[in-house]
Amino acid sequence: MKDKGSYKVPLRNVGYLLYHMAKSDIYDPAVYEGFENAYREISSTKMTARHSMGGMYGYYRSNQGTKYGVDLWEEHLQKNSAGLHI
Repeated sequence: MKDKGSYKVPLRNVGYLLYHMAKSDIYDPAVYEGFENAYREISSTKMTARHSMGGMYGYYRSNQGTKYGVDLWEEHLQKNSAGLHI
């Protein structure tokens, strides 16, 4: 994905990738920048609370990205909060 420069993937896949990047200690600001540039163009935003939480976790744990990206994931997490449970 990084080599092709194509970051237009469904938002649920972005959340999955960000979560696993953070869990694997992969810190690459270029990936976060690529996703943030593509967020406005992504049309597939339907996801579960789990994917939303994964995106938030990725941003918080890696300390990468911008406020725009954090706000986007917080918004989606709020929309899907009914699906969260302990």
